[in-house]
Amino acid sequence: MKTLEYVIQNVKNVPVELILLWVNNRGKDALLTETSEMTVEKAAVAKFEKIIAEYAPQLKVGSKMSYRIREGKVHIEVENQAKYDDVNLVVVGTHGASGFEENYIGSNAYRIVMYCKCPVITVRPNFRFHTPSNIVVLPIDSTKDTLQKIPVTCRLAKLTDDEIHILGLYSSRMKSIRHNVDKHVKQAEKYLISENIKYVIVFKEASNITKTTIEYAKSVDADLISISTEQESSTWSFLLGTYAEQMVSSSGIPVLSNTPKQLGSTQFS
Repeated sequence: MKTLEYVIQNVKNVPVELILLWVNNRGKDALLTETSEMTVEKAAVAKFEKIIAEYAPQLKVGSKMSYRIREGKVHIEVENQAKYDDVNLVVVGTHGASGFEENYIGSNAYRIVMYCKCPVITVRPNFRFHTPSNIVVLPIDSTKDTLQKIPVTCRLAKLTDDEIHILGLYSSRMKSIRHNVDKHVKQAEKYLISENIKYVIVFKEASNITKTTIEYAKSVDADLISISTEQESSTWSFLLGTYAEQMVSSSGIPVLSNTPKQLGSTQFS
């Protein structure tokens, strides 16, 4: 419900089609009987109808809110529904990591992030979104894919007139790597100027880019961190998992995850 409220707050000024999805994972409990399964599904339908009656009036005129029920593995069925309805964005709640071991096991939220073809926002239930600061943190590193998340980040930023903070991350002392970061930051700046989006540029030394990104986002009270799932790796990655895993598990601030190989071939110059 916290995730739904987060979504509604961010789209209440534009007409949208909002689809609520529940996945019935029968395999999760082999003891469930057919009768109890039917009872569970009826309860889900009743819950959805109650949610729509309460929240649909909060959306802008012309918006639609509906629900779907699917059966199977959560991450697979979320992607199947997203593909079927040709959605632009998936938003999912996550409890994050509860221990060191979970960084290896992963969660439904992380599986959805990696499996979905479209961008995914993960939201922790304890995120305080009732006083938005309208700031999006956009970490930029030395990899060629780091810029591909910019177009979708800009589209979301325009919904609530967000200011984007371009965060240049220096993860090495090597001149060639630092030069690439500088070049990518300039390209990002050029794109934001062309889209008439407010922005700030900040550079940080980052031995752990996840930690540095989250700490900066907290310092400016950001509402969103936009990442590529294939950011730079570091020695920390061998212990804590990929950059996306760390961000989804650790960030108390919502994270917009974009998979570069699935975003197309946006060119920057």
